[in-house]
Amino acid sequence: MREQLNDSISMNKMYAEQLALLKTEIRAMEASEERTSRLSDNLQYDYLKNVIIKFIETDDFNALMPVLANVLAMTPEEIEEVKTKREEKMMRSPSLLRTESWKLPKMF
Repeated sequence: MREQLNDSISMNKMYAEQLALLKTEIRAMEASEERTSRLSDNLQYDYLKNVIIKFIETDDFNALMPVLANVLAMTPEEIEEVKTKREEKMMRSPSLLRTESWKLPKMF
């Protein structure tokens, strides 16, 4: 009897983990679908372009990241990953994120 109870508990735990994984995958697929539909509109592309340009010009991460996240239909996990990576980069070398240190590649 105890063994059956332990098996049931293990199965429930496994199902809960699978459910969480599937929910994450569904959110990612929905975000991808929304990104595709949003970017297919030319006005949306121009808006995204302008937001990215402003982000590069000002490097105002805290003000523009929510806008970019919305326009790109980022999942909460993607937003958190971007924030974490940016914080790690800032800790290693804050000068990497200053616009004065950026060099543009030659296009022609």
